[in-house]
Parts: sequence; C-alpha cells; structure tokens
Amino acid sequence: MLLNCGGQLDLTKTCIGEKEKVNCFLLDSHRPIHHNNLGDKKNIKVCLDLEQERIDELPSVQDIQFYEQFKHDMDLDADEEDDLSDDAEEESDDLEEDDEESKQEDARSKCSGEELLGDDEEPELGKKRAYKESKASKVEKRFKRQKRTVGNRLRAYYEGAYFGISASMLAYHIAKSMNRENKDILWNAILGVTDQIIHDKRTPMELEKDLYEVTSE
Repeated sequence: MLLNCGGQLDLTKTCIGEKEKVNCFLLDSHRPIHHNNLGDKKNIKVCLDLEQERIDELPSVQDIQFYEQFKHDMDLDADEEDDLSDDAEEESDDLEEDDEESKQEDARSKCSGEELLGDDEEPELGKKRAYKESKASKVEKRFKRQKRTVGNRLRAYYEGAYFGISASMLAYHIAKSMNRENKDILWNAILGVTDQIIHDKRTPMELEKDLYEVTSE
C-alpha cells in the first residue's frame, strides 16, 4: 500500500519486477502518474477520483502499449547497429566488388543478346515491385503518424508537475463508497484538504469543492 508516494515511479520495475504475486495499491496526489502504473491492470491498482481527474490527459492503454513496443524496437535497432558497425568496412569492400562483377556481367549479357529474352517480363515485375513499395510506404506513413500522435500526447502528459486530490480525501471517498467511513478517516481527509489549501496545491475551485464536502459531513 503506497500512500501519497510512488505514483511518479515505474512500479512495474521498482516494486513488481518478476514478482507476479505482488499487488500494489496506489493512492498518490502527485501528478503525473507514471504511464506504466496506469497500463498495468494486473498487479498495480491505481486509485483515482474520476470526477476530479483530468481524464483527457491520461494516456490510454493502447498508447502505452504502442509506446513500449516502439521503445523496445528502438532498443533492438540500436543493438543491431552496434553489431553491424564492427563489420561496416568489410561489407563496403564486398559491395564494391559485387558492383564491379555485376557491371562486367551486364556488359557480357548485352553483347550476347541474353538480356532480350526477359524484356517481356520486366514491365510486370516493375508493376509488382512498385505496388509493394507503395504499400510499404503507406504502412510506414501510418506508423509514423501514430508514433507522432502518441509521442505528442505523452509529452503533453508529462509536461509539468501538479497535484490531484489528496490521498486522505481519496481514501475517505473509498471508505464512504463501502459504507466504512468513520470520524478518524474524515479527520484525515480534513487534514489533507487543509494541507492543500495552505500550500496552494490545487485550483481554488477544486479545493472549494473538497472543503464543502468535508465541512458538510
């Protein structure tokens, strides 16, 4: 149970790791909450007040999965580039030799008339190649567009730090929904709201709503 802490950390690595039987319940007023905590629906239970949360700013599960897959692919590409860089000079020499041999072979083919035998097939092969390249280009453009959209959304989500509803007030809402509230839980909620008012942690409208709720109880 994490009370007013841990929300901005990646709990899938710091707390869960390979421990599949560990469950974390998170009540934290610090924002933004790490996207992996929101994406983990199995071991991490993030408690939110949906009425007071900025729902439009929260990344969706699809956004999180796409971002993690893209980051994983980027790491693989970086590893492959490191492996290939060691043999770059040798491959370059091989390509130059192959180009020279290809030129010589083309020259011999033209002289012997062998190239004319495949002229009827070249237009059809060209069309198929152009179709495949066009299809691959469309998929790549769609991927880049999705990557840009998700990237912009995550950048906007992580832009700046702010506070949500106090952890004690959220705990009071949970207890009240279960008909388990009492004076001690209410007092803790009052302390949480008072702290946010004194330190100006949220907007006046949000704090006024919380203050009215605790004083009317």
